[in-house]
Amino acid sequence: MTGEAKMTDLQSWARENKIWEKESWEPFLENLEKLHYMLTEFWEFHRWLKITFNNKRISLLSEELKNPGRLIIAGGGKDENAFARMMFNLFGVKAAGASTYDESVTIYEGRGDGTRILVGQKVLGINENDIKNALLDLERIVGHFKQQLGTPGNSKMHEENFGEWVNPENPKIIEKLNEFLNLAANMLEPTNPYVLFVRYSNVASLGIIVDFLGCSIEGARSLAELVEAQIYDSELNLRSIEEINEKNVNDMFWLLNSYRSSIHSVSSGILSLFGEGGIVHRIISGMYPNIDEKFKELWEQRFSSLIELMKSGRWILSARTRFFFLGYHEWIESLCKYKDFAILFMIPKNCSSTEGVWVDMEDLSSRYPCRCYSCDCSSRYKMEYPILVPIEELFPLFATNYLQAQVGEGSDCRFLAARPTRCHSRYKDAKDTYLRLIKALGEVENENKAEG
Repeated sequence: MTGEAKMTDLQSWARENKIWEKESWEPFLENLEKLHYMLTEFWEFHRWLKITFNNKRISLLSEELKNPGRLIIAGGGKDENAFARMMFNLFGVKAAGASTYDESVTIYEGRGDGTRILVGQKVLGINENDIKNALLDLERIVGHFKQQLGTPGNSKMHEENFGEWVNPENPKIIEKLNEFLNLAANMLEPTNPYVLFVRYSNVASLGIIVDFLGCSIEGARSLAELVEAQIYDSELNLRSIEEINEKNVNDMFWLLNSYRSSIHSVSSGILSLFGEGGIVHRIISGMYPNIDEKFKELWEQRFSSLIELMKSGRWILSARTRFFFLGYHEWIESLCKYKDFAILFMIPKNCSSTEGVWVDMEDLSSRYPCRCYSCDCSSRYKMEYPILVPIEELFPLFATNYLQAQVGEGSDCRFLAARPTRCHSRYKDAKDTYLRLIKALGEVENENKAEG
């Protein structure tokens, strides 16, 4: 399937499911609740392991716990698929004095029940603090959706017998892991349309959102409230969702996830959990590295969709926008070299956006990232049109996650910052880097010129 077909499928799904209606997100909420419940169980299981086994010799455990103790520290020996190897990788269970799993088994083979068991700081292979933060994010997202959808409060956890999870005859943890992995894999960005939509619409004019969904203005307001969108006008003023109407919808845009912001919205939480490199991706890839292929395929689809769009002639960039984001390689190389650098679209506070937008590359770690004391702003490059124009021109790059953005404010200027999401590939021979993309787009432009 081509990248453009993938986006068409997303649009068809969004329209058929009327995702601007809050009730249409009920299936997503149900899965979020299940995932929160399962992750909480693993968190509690880890606590139980610490209380029951940590820093204790097998010989001093009660009789009913000795066999589980032997199982979690050496069950399966040094086999690649050994049960104890899984416990070492996921929960840091090992013999005291060991630094690797094989060393742990060797110590047990030498000391037997005199071995002292240690339980690490990992839950499902991830630092326990990261899991704790993920649980807090899930709890907040679930609470927000329940409030928006008007559904009942939190479901209660039932008392779990964790001894059954490490019963040598039939360890229940295997079943629990399979259930978790099956659900979690279907919540990831490449496979879950709700998450994919949040990513796709991350930075978009409200006019594009309304056109893409075919919904009313009221529907756009409802969806913005549900996903906790930050709404900005053409002068980069933060506006309330209630202010969106037929007259101004084409003069506003939303931002769902700011790449440098400390504000944690529902949308940013969804992407930090289920997006690439998010906590759920990290958990699954620790057990099944092949899950990375799903993300690699998604990048290939995105890459293809942009190439097809450029070839078709339906994606046209103004000379200035093209210069800054596709043609000025010295800037792009600087953006890739310095993580605090970004291209800023600036609007001086004492000017109207109708007078144009100033553009420059700036260091956002600087104390004054967007000095522009007058409407003249002669040291900057100027675009003679409102900021919504470059936002719509760059929408395909934001939608495919090749570009990321944030809105900020200096002493005398408001700005929209944009920079490449990635300059160095995460995968072997992948199409996930901005540098590879702009090279390919440049080749397409040259081909179009030759044919034209």
